[in-house]
Amino acid sequence: MMKRNVFLMGLLMCVAFLFSAFSVEKSEEIKFDYQDKIALSREGGTTRSGSPITVEAENTREELTLHIQNYTGAATVEISGGRTFRRVNFDVQGEAVEVINIATLRAGTYTLRVILDSETYVGILTQRQYGR
Repeated sequence: MMKRNVFLMGLLMCVAFLFSAFSVEKSEEIKFDYQDKIALSREGGTTRSGSPITVEAENTREELTLHIQNYTGAATVEISGGRTFRRVNFDVQGEAVEVINIATLRAGTYTLRVILDSETYVGILTQRQYGR
């Protein structure tokens, strides 16, 4: 009787442990579900010597995050679509990460422009139903 109770208690603890590990993994999947990488294409500009400039953009529910590498100078970000136009300016010294609040954007599709000197990177920003 005692062996059976110890065995059942151990089995119950193993099942509880496996269930909790599964639920943690599931919540991480949900967390990353709201993050979208924005494909940016380069328009115009000149060929520069040295390391190529890297511009990447990602959006989550409330933030647009820009990663810029191998560039020094002024950067301008423009978000436009429908009746919305937003411009953000910042300086880059070799490398920068800029976070822009997009929580107030209505759900819809917007044009994203990242302007660096004579180069412009363009992509489509999609704000899903969690916009205002």
